[in-house]
Amino acid sequence: MIILNTTYHLHENTGKLQQCQTTHRKTTDAITGQRRRICEDLLDIYPINPVPRRSLAFTIQQLPLPNSAFQDVKEDVVSAALGYVAHVVYLLSFYLSVPLAYHIHPSSSTSLITDPISLMAGSRTFPLYIKGSAFYRFEYGVFLLNKDIELLASHLGLKILDIRQTLPNLKYVLFVATAGQGELPARKAGGVRGLLFREKENGTPNNARSRSTNNTDNRGIEGLRSIATLRSTG
Repeated sequence: MIILNTTYHLHENTGKLQQCQTTHRKTTDAITGQRRRICEDLLDIYPINPVPRRSLAFTIQQLPLPNSAFQDVKEDVVSAALGYVAHVVYLLSFYLSVPLAYHIHPSSSTSLITDPISLMAGSRTFPLYIKGSAFYRFEYGVFLLNKDIELLASHLGLKILDIRQTLPNLKYVLFVATAGQGELPARKAGGVRGLLFREKENGTPNNARSRSTNNTDNRGIEGLRSIATLRSTG
């Protein structure tokens, strides 16, 4: 009798397990699709595009940002560009469910980043802007921001070869995060330079494939724009 009851419950729960697995798979696919669409919207709000005839040089919102070399630059432009980068990374940490090691405080061209990990004396908060800041603290803040980008890349299974390449690496993260079903292996291939090669052949990744429109909430991009405005001014 005990064996019969056990067999009955085993068969019954096996069916429930299969149903739960199917539900889990569908939910995971839906979450992945929604994250992909959100990342596409982020690329619309904060477009990252290559600078013609300059290797690994990119702009964000048409503002150039050097790859961690900040001599002879326009301080206000660099600070504004870093503010955009900080905001994108800050939002991605929520949308991809990746806790950042170094906490970002987005505030447009006066954004900050905090190092709660390292052994150090004095303030743990570092500026992501040049004007009025000790330059070494600014450079360390950019280093921390680049480490956060590396963390996002690692979450997506990407290997960053040079963390100093701020915009190329962030572009690569977004490029892979917006991959549709079956596109992921090709998008990962070749790293940042592979991304640049595909851009030359097909145009920018923003336009390289049709946007994900199935089941998209029409308020998605408008909501993100509102969030971007509030976060960057808050």
